[in-house]
Amino acid sequence: MKKKKNSHDGAKLAVSLCASLLSVLMVAAFCSSSSKILTSATVDNAETNPSAPITWSPDMFEALFGTSGSTDTDAPDEITDGNISGDVGQTDSSYESSDSQSTGITSTVKPKPPVTTKPSTTPPYEPEPEPEPEPDEDRPKPPMFRDFYEDERLIDRYVTGEVCLTLSKVERGDLNYFICDIILASPTALHTAFASGQITGRHYTSAIAESVGATFAVNGDFCGFRNHGIIIREGKLYRSTTSDWDLCYIDKNGDLNAVPCRSVNANTLVSNGVLQSWCFGPTLVSNYRIPSTFNTPGLSQRAREPRVAIGQLDTLHYVIIVVDAVRTNNTTIGGMTFAELAKEFQKLGCKTAYNLDGGGSTTLYYKGKVINTPCGSGERKVSDIIYFK
Repeated sequence: MKKKKNSHDGAKLAVSLCASLLSVLMVAAFCSSSSKILTSATVDNAETNPSAPITWSPDMFEALFGTSGSTDTDAPDEITDGNISGDVGQTDSSYESSDSQSTGITSTVKPKPPVTTKPSTTPPYEPEPEPEPEPDEDRPKPPMFRDFYEDERLIDRYVTGEVCLTLSKVERGDLNYFICDIILASPTALHTAFASGQITGRHYTSAIAESVGATFAVNGDFCGFRNHGIIIREGKLYRSTTSDWDLCYIDKNGDLNAVPCRSVNANTLVSNGVLQSWCFGPTLVSNYRIPSTFNTPGLSQRAREPRVAIGQLDTLHYVIIVVDAVRTNNTTIGGMTFAELAKEFQKLGCKTAYNLDGGGSTTLYYKGKVINTPCGSGERKVSDIIYFK
């Protein structure tokens, strides 16, 4: 019985040796057929550093995964091997695989964890650069801060790196006026200029606008016609006398302030960073409210006249209103009173609004031409403008 058992053991040993020999022959055949693949794979310290990178050749991809791993446009976007599905070259820490899944060869050796891989195409893969932003990407967006009136029509929108302007016109019977909605990128984007560069100079609004390269301009406060008031332009003090009129100024934050001129000091305003100031008025809206009386020395409060006025809705968000009127035989058709103009700014939601020079000075210049209808025989020469490039 003992010899029979040894006989059986010898038979088992012989079968085992044959199986092992067959396995060795199969592995040798695979390695022989894959010698090109293995020699073309670059392995750096894979034994001592399992996370070292391996560069797979296209032939290796084809042998292991049934795909060449090529970056050609007709190559598949994803590969699937056992439990992993992802882009070529990606590593999943939960990835487990057996050679039997990809090659059909059974192995008793537990595979090592996968390592970070990437295609061997040269030059190395580099992500495409981010597209450059469009020129207008950082500019203020065109505003639609309110619903247009039924009798209001859009004329144009103008957007640069400094200003976003929406220009519209209201035509209501004999009344015609322009609403200029303005959003600035910074407080310094609102510009002013004197005729011939001097406070006492005089020229047409259009001529001053053209001389400074303005796209949009309105007349200012005609400061050269008087010798009183605090006049600051582009941060520089030109006049520091007191006045009974209201003063409007834009501070360093771009906020519009309307106060009695006698209540402030010129040098203090400049030292606090005030950028622009006008001395005309009256103040139309203060803290969202219309004053009970308007400070208008020498001006009629009941007359309907052509008007130019500026208001502020929010931070760096302004409105300029230009009102047309026609004068014939001492009769004015159209125009607004101060109270009517104040109500218009209040309806638009302005926190502050201030009247500038009007009458025959009223001029709206846009893209190379005067687009309103001055009430005289044409433009009147003025001393200063407000403009945007």
